[in-house]
Amino acid sequence: MAVSCNNVTLEVNTVKVLAADAATETTASKAQDFTFTPTKAGRKILILVTEAGNAGAITCSLGAGSEFWASDAQTFTAATNSISAFQIEDVARFLTSSGTIVLTLTPTTNKKLASEHAATVQVIELV
Repeated sequence: MAVSCNNVTLEVNTVKVLAADAATETTASKAQDFTFTPTKAGRKILILVTEAGNAGAITCSLGAGSEFWASDAQTFTAATNSISAFQIEDVARFLTSSGTIVLTLTPTTNKKLASEHAATVQVIELV
C-alpha cells in the first residue's frame, strides 16, 4: 500500500518542522511506494530517506515522468543507519499524469521496510 507523503514547503529564511512519513510494509523483500504532490512546476524538491534500523541500504527509485519533458527513472541508495538526501532539480522531470511523484523504496533482501529498516521519507519543496 502506498504512503502519501506530507510535502513541506520551505521558503527562504524560514524554519519549518519536517514531517516524517514511515514505511508501513511488513513483508520481507517487498517494495513500497511513497507519493507526493508538488505545489508548483519548476520547483526543487529535497527528499530525505532515513534507514534507522541498521538493516542495510535501501534502494530508492523515482519513476519516470509521463509528460514530454520528463526524464528517465532515477535510482539512488539510502545508506544504512543514516539519513540520505536526494534533490530533484525540477518536479516536471518525474511528474505523473495525475500530478504526483512516486518514490519507491526497496529493502535489502529478506528485510522489512517498516520494522527492520525503520524507513521514513521526508519531502521538502524549496520555494
